[in-house]
Amino acid sequence: MPLAGRQQLFRIVSRLRTGSITSKLVMQKILGHFASVFGLARLYLCFVHHVYKWLDSIQHKGVVRVPQVVAEELWVASFNLPLAIAVIRRPVSDVVWATDATPEGGGSCDVRVPPVSAKALYRRTEIKGEAVRF
Repeated sequence: MPLAGRQQLFRIVSRLRTGSITSKLVMQKILGHFASVFGLARLYLCFVHHVYKWLDSIQHKGVVRVPQVVAEELWVASFNLPLAIAVIRRPVSDVVWATDATPEGGGSCDVRVPPVSAKALYRRTEIKGEAVRF
């Protein structure tokens, strides 16, 4: 989420104080924005743990008051919005490794390949990440 969106989310959360009136739909939208920011830096999702638990306990219709623990968690999470960044353009490793398991045992091997070959293999993978499958 760009800086302007994070600033707007901070302003919205700063208005949600203990005892404020809100609805489940509004809170779901707010948490959706936090999830988009914290999605690549998942450690930050721990700041909204009680918010999710509280959100599951309220009804879909009507309005509710925001409990103190929820307001505090949102406040702490909003202060961490500028810190939640992820470097997703890490270099592709030039080490390719494989594992296999059989009823008798297992094995693994690794080999260093030229960077051009490593990038070509990475582009062909179905799932991007640390451990991928061809």
